[in-house]
Amino acid sequence: MGQKNHILMLDCCEYTVENTTKHRIMWCCAQKFKTKCRARVVTYGHMIYLKCTEHNHGPTERFGKRYAKITMTLGD
Repeated sequence: MGQKNHILMLDCCEYTVENTTKHRIMWCCAQKFKTKCRARVVTYGHMIYLKCTEHNHGPTERFGKRYAKITMTLGD
């Protein structure tokens, strides 16, 4: 079975793993290569640090559909 790519969803945007160390994960916007977006997030365990929060694009349509499904489920 192949390795799965992790996705972090935060404020209607997706982030993928850019770099990892023993204690830290550096996440970059999933649209980094498509739109040259520079948004970044760093996680230390369960702590999230917003390194750069400005995106040069809107949320992905794929995320919007997932978010609508999740909020409908939680609202029931």
